[in-house]
Formats: sequence, C-alpha cells, structure tokens
Amino acid sequence: MDKYVIKKARSPPPNPIKKNILPKQKQTTIESLARVVVVEEIKQAKSILSIPNQRTDQIITCLRNLSKRTPSKEVLLETKIGHVINKLRRHENEEVKSLARNILKSWKQFYRDIKQRQPIEVRCDKQTETFRKKAKTLIAQALGLDASSNTVEIIERAVYLHHNRNINFAYKRMIRSMHFKVKSNNELRSKIINNDITAKELCETINSQ
Repeated sequence: MDKYVIKKARSPPPNPIKKNILPKQKQTTIESLARVVVVEEIKQAKSILSIPNQRTDQIITCLRNLSKRTPSKEVLLETKIGHVINKLRRHENEEVKSLARNILKSWKQFYRDIKQRQPIEVRCDKQTETFRKKAKTLIAQALGLDASSNTVEIIERAVYLHHNRNINFAYKRMIRSMHFKVKSNNELRSKIINNDITAKELCETINSQ
C-alpha cells in the first residue's frame, strides 16, 4: 500500500517578546560639562588675557572657551578672572567687548537664578606641582625671565595641557627640548617674549622638530 506524506501548514510562531531597547546615549566627558571647571584652564585663560597688547585673535579664542564654562564662586575669587574680563568690556575690538559682556552677564545670571552647585575642580597633586615648578624654572632660564612671569606660566600650562595634564616622559622631553632650543635660538626667544608666537604654536613647533 502506498504511503503518502501529508504536509500541513505550520502554525505561526508565538509573538516574540519585545525587549525594551533603550536609545544609545552619547558618552559625556567631564570637560564637556559647563559646571565642571578645571582650575588649571581658568588660570591659563587669566594669564593669556593679562598679557599687555595681547593679540586680538588670542583674546577672542580665550573668551569663547570661557563662555562655555561657569566657574564656582570659589574659583572666581581665587583666580580673579572676572576682574580681567571686566576690563575687556572697554576693549577697542567690538567682538571682544561683546564676548566679555556676555560672559559676565551669563555668570551673574546663573548665580542670581540658580543656587550654586558644587563643581568638580581638578587640581594637581604635590608631586605634579614639584615637576611643574622645575619645568617653569627651565623655561624661565631659557627666556631670561622670572619663573613667575605670565609668559612662563602660559607656556608651561600649554605644555601641560598638550599632554592631557600628565607629567609623563613626553611632557619632560618637550620641556627639555624647549629649554635648549629656545636658549640657543635668539630669534625664537625674541618671538616668544614679544608675543609673536603663541604658546600653542610653540608646542607644535617643538613637537615637529
């Protein structure tokens, strides 16, 4: 007797359980938060803005970066950055005046309308400060300036920030290289002292050699 295989339609599968798929969120870095203020950056900004006859493009860049930050009252009192920005409200450049006014207005509005929140402040440890102090001494010797001068402060901070706030081998090598090259190059030394080259440009120059 012949056998026949009868195929029946398959029953539909049970409804799959829907999983709650959460939307992917972009990771936020500490530095991207307006209320997370790195004290080092505020001090660097103050040094740059305090230089007499500072280049307008450097002032504008610095103010734009500051406009993204809201320092705590403690940082404002410690650095006195507000006094420096306040003087720029009378600058001859309209964009500089506008940026300075808007920053001060924004900061005042924040503390007027919102209760102060405790920010995260990133400071250096004792060992790091010791290394950085030695670095400033080397830079000062190369330039023939006092280690506490604004120019020396700005250059050292630029190197420090260039290496992501790490006192590593690359940081020490750049400081040593900068010391010897600046000390032996009268033209480069003159450019630095006369503010014809920025600290960032100096780091890039030393790094490329």
